[in-house]
Amino acid sequence: MDLEAEHSGEWAQAEVFKNKKYMTNKNKTMKKINRPESGAKPLETKSTGTEDAQMNVKITDEMLPGVYSNLMQIVHTKEEFIFDYFLNAPPQGILVSRIILSPGHAKRFCRALIENIKKFEEKYGVIAEEKETK
Repeated sequence: MDLEAEHSGEWAQAEVFKNKKYMTNKNKTMKKINRPESGAKPLETKSTGTEDAQMNVKITDEMLPGVYSNLMQIVHTKEEFIFDYFLNAPPQGILVSRIILSPGHAKRFCRALIENIKKFEEKYGVIAEEKETK
């Protein structure tokens, strides 16, 4: 069953539609996610290269809901950027995810994030920024 859906990002993303899991594909349609016997969910993604390729991505049940983060730290070496995501819940913070990217991939990530923030603000309005507390 294909359902029309808005696809504002470059990458496929899981959606919840009428309490069922769907994914957006390169044709900007939503299809039900088929769950293999192993419990992993296949997703199709759009290639960031020049050719229009698809790749199967498996998402485990543990990874599907994602994690919440309200604090982030970025450090880098000559070879990589390290993105640490924390849940800041006093009295202590908890590291909930760590993503390590090559410098080239970090730059592409930054460009994709800027592009998607622009699309978001065109649709929903400017995102208000809060002043940093020190």
